[in-house]
Amino acid sequence: SFLGEEILKTVDDATQLEYFTEEYDDIKFQGLRRDVTARQLIEVKLIDRLTVEQLHSGQKTIDEVQKSLEKFLTKPTAIAGLYLESSKEILSFASAAKRRIIGKALALAFLEAQAATGFIIDPT
Repeated sequence: SFLGEEILKTVDDATQLEYFTEEYDDIKFQGLRRDVTARQLIEVKLIDRLTVEQLHSGQKTIDEVQKSLEKFLTKPTAIAGLYLESSKEILSFASAAKRRIIGKALALAFLEAQAATGFIIDPT
């Protein structure tokens, strides 16, 4: 059944992560603020088990994989706020919500996204 397959997949993923926890914590990639391990990249599904096995066996280098992950690991991207075309004004999400240009829920969602990426930015 589908549910049974999902449970097996979850158990397999957990086993896979446990396997990688000890063996691949020493494979590190340069992140934006600090190094990240192969295990962490597997957890967020940026790399797969095959890639890690290729790294371990020497079929791929850390530099090759790092280059393919560059946009995720080293390039800061964040939305800083709103640009109002009509007035050529730049507003933070909080200011836009206060002025009722966007709803509070949307402003909060944008601020949470900024926090999750590690970039709380005031555009003004």
